[in-house]
Order: sequence, then structure tokens, then C-alpha cells
Amino acid sequence: MISVGRLCANNSIGKSQSGVAVSNINAQKPEIVEAPKNQIVLIGSDVTLSCTARGLPWPTIRWIKDNASARVIQDNRTIRSRRFINGVKMEDYAKYQCAANNSVGRSKSGMAAPEKSTPTPTHHKNGKPENSASQTNIIAVSYTMVAAVMCVVTRFVWNRRKKSC
Repeated sequence: MISVGRLCANNSIGKSQSGVAVSNINAQKPEIVEAPKNQIVLIGSDVTLSCTARGLPWPTIRWIKDNASARVIQDNRTIRSRRFINGVKMEDYAKYQCAANNSVGRSKSGMAAPEKSTPTPTHHKNGKPENSASQTNIIAVSYTMVAAVMCVVTRFVWNRRKKSC
């Protein structure tokens, strides 16, 4: 960045003015120094993505979701920005990127994505799980049973029919 101005000096001897003075200010293109990181997140929980950038003049940070310019989440914070997602829903599982801009240039971070997690049961003093999922299934079972009966004969009785004429 180039600054243009006029130098003026004034002391007990007199005054002096120069023509045009040109000075170079150390402008810097934005640089992402802390990029958002992948995190494992449960549905319904909260997550924070952080982005820190440096540059001169100070950059403005904005958030991009799923690399779509139509889905830009404007933040307008300079230097450090945090993206809070309260009560994560299925549509929040996406790729997030921060972009830093100033008058010298632009810089983008890599992509970060909240990853889905399944709850791990934790136990209280009473032994019941604090966070658990339960499901009841009713299963109908059909079966055939074959039985073999064994008998021991202890006596025979013979009955004879009489002939009738």
C-alpha cells in the first residue's frame, strides 16, 4: 500500500514544506493462523468452530458452508472469529471454511466438518444408563415339536370274541 502526503517542518529558524512524499506501508495479505478443525459431535449438542487470521490492514473473516457462495454465513469480525452451532441438526453436518479478506488480498482455510457420533452409555450411581437408546422388538416364532413316546408293557390281556351265528 502506498501513502501519499506532504512533509512540513517548523522550528525557531523557520518553516519548510516539501513537495509530495511517498512512503510504503508494510501491507500484508491475510493469513489464516488457526483454521477450523474437524470435531465429533452428537445431534442436539453444541459445537464451536474457530478461525484466526492476521494481516495488515486487519482482515475481515467470513464463513462458507459446503463451498457454496449462496450459503455464506457472514460474520464481519476481524482477526478472530468463532462459528457457534447450537443444537446440531442433520443439516449442520457439512463442510465449513473460513475466508479472510483485506484490501491486499484474500486467504481461505481448509475444510472442517463436524462428524456424527453415537452416544456412549455412561452409568450413574443407581446403575442405570444416563444416555441410552432402547428399542423393543416383538418377534413371532413358529415351531413344530415331535415327541416320541416309549411305553413298557407289563401285562397282556386277551379278550376273545364269541362266535355268533
